[in-house]
Amino acid sequence: MKIMNVVLCGLLMAGGASFGQSGQATPSAQSEAKQYKAVFVAKEVEGGKVINSREYDANLALNESPRGMGAIRTGERIPQSTGSGGQFQYYDSGVNLDYREARIQENSVLMTITASINSLAARPQDGTVQLPSIIRNNQWSGQVKVTLGKPEVIFSSDDVSSKRTMQLELTVTPVR
Repeated sequence: MKIMNVVLCGLLMAGGASFGQSGQATPSAQSEAKQYKAVFVAKEVEGGKVINSREYDANLALNESPRGMGAIRTGERIPQSTGSGGQFQYYDSGVNLDYREARIQENSVLMTITASINSLAARPQDGTVQLPSIIRNNQWSGQVKVTLGKPEVIFSSDDVSSKRTMQLELTVTPVR
């Protein structure tokens, strides 16, 4: 019985190792994918002037088939008093970028992007009653095509309560 268990364990382990190896890409498939750097820049613009910007980078391994994917997450959870018994409700503030189906096509990169940028609007500093914070929310989703090495605004939307515009710019460059 012990010998049978040892043989069975050996077969399972060998099968697992074989399965793990079969899931790896072949050397020729690995060489087809090239390395690129994607730089997303979220910009707040007012009167044609950038008043705030943040950069988010990702490394991509791309080829002509639409398989590249990834996500960038950064932010914080903001407590907001509900006004009853010291209880709080939490809101997410930050940047969520998801990209999928990324691929190279001639001198361009094509990908589907879902972006969400949430931030707190400034609170009054004049000593007036503090109302709950105003949370700005910008969400976009779509297929984009950018020329390699050229910064391009892929999404843009006006702030409904000011003369500001939120933009998301993307630049993809080969890694040398």
